[in-house]
Amino acid sequence: MAGDFCLANVIEKLHELRNIEVEKLKAGNKDSLKSKLELDRAIKCLSFCNKNNLFTNTNENYQVIELPMTSDLYSEYRIIDDCETEDRNMWKELELDNNKLFLHPGDIVITK
Repeated sequence: MAGDFCLANVIEKLHELRNIEVEKLKAGNKDSLKSKLELDRAIKCLSFCNKNNLFTNTNENYQVIELPMTSDLYSEYRIIDDCETEDRNMWKELELDNNKLFLHPGDIVITK
């Protein structure tokens, strides 16, 4: 499909660049450490995106939201399915693997 691409190709190229920096380090070039560490971080970031199918379509736009502090220090955020009703008795909390999902201040949510 037009606009779709695989981040794996970019990750592979970054691994190749990383290997070059590792060889330079083995040869005694200590200046290559910073580049190697930057490449490690880029590979980790893009691998996360690739694993979670983020940015695989050039038309996708994402918003990253950091959850603010709650009104009470011990409060948590919860994700609720409102079942298209205002009746809170009908609402269902999101469960993943039979565990309720609790979010905390500082957690991030990525939206499309």
